[in-house]
Amino acid sequence: MRAPPAVLPPSGLAVGTRTASSIALSWSAASGATGYNVYRNGVKVNASPVAATADTDTASTRTRWRRLRPGIT
Repeated sequence: MRAPPAVLPPSGLAVGTRTASSIALSWSAASGATGYNVYRNGVKVNASPVAATADTDTASTRTRWRRLRPGIT
């Protein structure tokens, strides 16, 4: 079995609207990426890669960390 091709991480991560209970993020798609896995506090929160290049976390706090990784299917 061959390993999937390496895909670079997304770029241009930007914070949009931010409130006491939510934060909106957007990013530029990485070449060759068909979707992304979203992590909050090190835990993957999507069942399958999401094709969108934006996400809103409705339970954000200052102690939460988010990470985006290209999804491999």
